[in-house]
Amino acid sequence: GISREVIAYERNGERNHAPGARLRIIPPGGGVYHVTESELDELLHTNESAVLERLHKERVVYYEGNLHASLNDYRDDFGTYPRGDNASVTRVLCGENPVKKQYHSSYQQERNSRGDDLDPWGTPYFIDSDGNKVRIKSAGSNRKFDQLDSTNYDDICFSIGGGSVIGDDSKF
Repeated sequence: GISREVIAYERNGERNHAPGARLRIIPPGGGVYHVTESELDELLHTNESAVLERLHKERVVYYEGNLHASLNDYRDDFGTYPRGDNASVTRVLCGENPVKKQYHSSYQQERNSRGDDLDPWGTPYFIDSDGNKVRIKSAGSNRKFDQLDSTNYDDICFSIGGGSVIGDDSKF
């Protein structure tokens, strides 16, 4: 998992020697996360773990927050959100717009050949925008979009509308 999940980490050293000290790691999707030495060891030596699951979920929230900011920046310039699905919204935010401005970026490995941004589990995000409201959803660790009444619902949802500063994480 190291090549996909951790690109840099802080070694346990002089300044971080207390039992249970938190070490900083940087995953490919950006941000800095704090983990214990045992959690880092688990990340470096296993492909599936509770720590990795937690980091994936945090990365989705980080992505949705960044996309929210990108969408509102675009809306400030054009008066509406870009319309469409994942690939079309992503293309517009990545520079295929009248002023060729880049509002959003993601790593190439976090995008499929169609141009869809992918969640940490490799599933394209569900993105739906009518120009006024945008709904964004990760399928979560089960890699499928669940029905609202599902007992195993693990989708991570986020919606914004009308330039809202605070998004809505209600399930849809």
